[in-house]
Amino acid sequence: MAWISKTWGGPNGLAASGRVWGTFMNYQLISVACTFFLGQTYEEIGVVTEPGCGESGFSAACVTALCRDIHARGHAPSWTTSPDSETGVAFARELGFVLQRHDQLVVVGLPMRR
Repeated sequence: MAWISKTWGGPNGLAASGRVWGTFMNYQLISVACTFFLGQTYEEIGVVTEPGCGESGFSAACVTALCRDIHARGHAPSWTTSPDSETGVAFARELGFVLQRHDQLVVVGLPMRR
């Protein structure tokens, strides 16, 4: 889960950002949705869930709450996922995101996650 806080300088920065929702089970953080990249108009969403907890609905609840906050800030939520990530594409669609285009992602300085 550590990768999700990198754009905020780590877990403390992410927690202080006010742009994160999380779900705990038995005092353990199992799902996080946050603003991964912050722009003038859009807030790019990042989401991660511990293995084995993906079907629980916790990620969807976190993303839904985050989107509500993003709209309240006058921004629009956006979601980018690898086109070969069928799970990611299906999850985004399930949450109401609409495919706008296919792009290529170039990552510099951060390890790529698939």
